[in-house]
Amino acid sequence: MKRFQPFFALRIYWATLLLQAGNFAQASQITSQLEHLQKMPQRLDATQAAWQSTHQHWLAFSERFQHWAGLLNSQLNQVLAETETLHCEIEAVHEDVKDIDGKVDKVLKLLEQLLARVGLSAQIKANDEFTYHNSPV
Repeated sequence: MKRFQPFFALRIYWATLLLQAGNFAQASQITSQLEHLQKMPQRLDATQAAWQSTHQHWLAFSERFQHWAGLLNSQLNQVLAETETLHCEIEAVHEDVKDIDGKVDKVLKLLEQLLARVGLSAQIKANDEFTYHNSPV
């Protein structure tokens, strides 16, 4: 509060001069500003105390978890490296699946051709149960 006393004294002096000069409107305005400014040191002190308290909490938090950043960073680097490896493996599996898919299509076409040659289809017909197939058993 003492650090603001010269400022308040100057404001009071101005208000007194304005009153003596008969300028009551400006004197009233300066007086209301002065009342507002007189509350300012308490607000600033409360703000400073709150900041110091919060700052102490942040310092305690920082000291408690300062080594975690390096640990998390190394773990994250490992995860990213493994993810890249996994991505490459998935790409290889994808290529294998494409190859197998192409081979399955070829086998399906050959099976359809074979069924067509023999006169068979995937659907059962009514007289299929009485058909005699000559096969060695």
